[in-house]
Amino acid sequence: MSLTPPDYVSNPYQAWAWITLGKKEVTLGDDGRPQHLVSFQHQMSSNVAGHAIVELFDASWTVIEDLVIANAQEMTARYGYFGGRQSPTYKLVLQSYTPKFQPPGVKITFEAVSSVVLGVDDRLVSKTHAGKDIHEIVQGIASARGWKCDFDEALPVLDNAGLETANLGKATFVQSKMKDLQFIREVLAPRALRKKDKVGNYRTWFDDSSNTLHFHPPRAGTEDVVRKYIFMRDRMGEMISFAPEIKGAALAYGGGVSAAPYMDAQTGEVGHVEASDSSTPDKTLLGGPSTQTAAPKAEQAMVVENRPLRDADQADAAARNRYHQASDYLYGATAVVVGDPELPVQKIVDVTVLSPAGKQHYTSGPYLILELLHVITDGSYQTTLTLHRNAQQTADGADKGTGVVRSS
Repeated sequence: MSLTPPDYVSNPYQAWAWITLGKKEVTLGDDGRPQHLVSFQHQMSSNVAGHAIVELFDASWTVIEDLVIANAQEMTARYGYFGGRQSPTYKLVLQSYTPKFQPPGVKITFEAVSSVVLGVDDRLVSKTHAGKDIHEIVQGIASARGWKCDFDEALPVLDNAGLETANLGKATFVQSKMKDLQFIREVLAPRALRKKDKVGNYRTWFDDSSNTLHFHPPRAGTEDVVRKYIFMRDRMGEMISFAPEIKGAALAYGGGVSAAPYMDAQTGEVGHVEASDSSTPDKTLLGGPSTQTAAPKAEQAMVVENRPLRDADQADAAARNRYHQASDYLYGATAVVVGDPELPVQKIVDVTVLSPAGKQHYTSGPYLILELLHVITDGSYQTTLTLHRNAQQTADGADKGTGVVRSS
């Protein structure tokens, strides 16, 4: 789409970053005029905490550095446009700074990370979680830490540890000297399948702008679409560039089939469970009806565990989780758009690519935002989106997939 003047025109809607050290605003003077800022970068991901790089210029040589020394690690950042869209205020922890001395003054480069790294996940915990479903454990951790929690209900994981009874009950999960987010990502998420459709690939990330812990698979509903872009080779277009990518290795080994062995702890039965396109009919085909469906030879299957699981149900969960994780990354893309400080990760953008004849390219359609990079320099602001999805519109080399089609 074309630019929206109230948001993206030239002055007075210039791009800027508002930085504080301690409680002192350093990128605006006491008279409200811009000062000090050279450049600003903020990277957001659904896997790790936010990371920022800030360059400031200090003609006095002392003002900025004195604030750093006086306020230690306290830092906040907000960015966007004067009089237009602006991001939330992010609390950051200063990791390092490098002064570069020049004749006119000193340019100081700061590296900072989201306060989630040191502020909310800084302790090792040893605890046994019994009698609860996975999402209930996550919700309990969030509540104990004062976080909001956005989750999808997971299927119960059943077990009878030690075979003390013949009846199965909810499995016990042991958190042994692990940080809370580490325990959720490494122990709970790989065992979780969404209750309503048996979809795995639970993503765990912390939105520090709203103090919310997210625990759910990628969502692909129409209500999750946050932007619609049209790439039509227009210099006044909002989308500056778009580069789709089809991952060949994932086509052969990731989206084809995954397998998990098991040895039933009660019956002694030995076998394995496979997950593939045809065995996961409830998944969402994000992008269109075509995907990679052909299962490779058995010896090329992605084995999930290197040791047998306790029964076929747990093997099925592991195989499904690995399959959904791999197939969700079959088709990727990188897009550069006019800076947008309100874009969130793990939401959907609809991209339409038009040929000179007006025909829609097969890489058009919805994509999930995996990562965002905001860059402001010399008053110019661009956002780079790392995107992915698991299906596409009809094209050579793709088969009709099994699942609920979600296309534009």
